[in-house]
Amino acid sequence: MTEKQIKSKKTLRQKVESILAQSEKARNNDRYLLYYYWKHYDKVNFKNFATEFIRKATSAESITRMRRMIQDEGRFLPTDEVQTLRKAREREMRKAVKQREVI
Repeated sequence: MTEKQIKSKKTLRQKVESILAQSEKARNNDRYLLYYYWKHYDKVNFKNFATEFIRKATSAESITRMRRMIQDEGRFLPTDEVQTLRKAREREMRKAVKQREVI
């Protein structure tokens, strides 16, 4: 089996973990994570993005959901600053949902 075939056999989780392990930007920002994933694993040609994206790209939700699962396990965490920001956003969202339930 060639190295290229071995790479293609990796699971979504293994691919996302590989990116998170190598890139602090990807741990902190889902846009970077998506870009790296689509470029390196799905081989999306960004010069012809629309067509390539529709044909090849893994769902953004699948990739970001896997990032959340991995980071919820305490692995490949974002910087402290980003963690603080995400927690604040989570509190705001919970508060908004709770207020809506009361109404």
